[in-house]
Amino acid sequence: MDRRVMIAGLASAGTLGLAGCAEKPPADVPLDGPPTSANDIVQIAGSIEQFSTFMILVEAAEMESALKAEGPLTVFMPSEVAFTKIEPTVLTELLLPQNKAKLIAMVSYHILPRRISGAELRGRAGGLTTAQGTTVRIDGIVNPMKANSASITQLDINARNGVIHRIDELLVPREDPQPAGIAPNAASGNPPVSSESIPA
Repeated sequence: MDRRVMIAGLASAGTLGLAGCAEKPPADVPLDGPPTSANDIVQIAGSIEQFSTFMILVEAAEMESALKAEGPLTVFMPSEVAFTKIEPTVLTELLLPQNKAKLIAMVSYHILPRRISGAELRGRAGGLTTAQGTTVRIDGIVNPMKANSASITQLDINARNGVIHRIDELLVPREDPQPAGIAPNAASGNPPVSSESIPA
């Protein structure tokens, strides 16, 4: 079945519009994920049902090869719950051929061009440059940690070419972009994490 048809079917059935189905993050998200896999990010995400809709968007944007590349990469990957928080028409509009550039930009905004583990995020806050070219605001001081307004509900799903952190909302580029680089909470004793960028 064509992936665009699948999205349209989900939307018409109301599957993507159940705003009341909220994903509750654990009281404390564990830092230690599974050991690094021999599989790439696409293979790992494709095997996890919670990432099904986002991977449909990755395929529609023809960005699978980017997520199979050597990397390393970090992906803040929205779960199925994230898609219950938006209107179904948002996805159907994104999948129109004339909106492909917007779809690519949206997917790219969830990707960082370097591997950053949960342990590196903990206790730090600031902006990290995404593959889309603008910054995502990271707050690793609060619990659960945040990427913009999205809660990070699972850390460190490791792949051979990077890491996935699961989030409960789609990321939207901020109107007040943060300077690149995230700094530690003064009390944490952690060094800053620098930011690197790649073309969107």
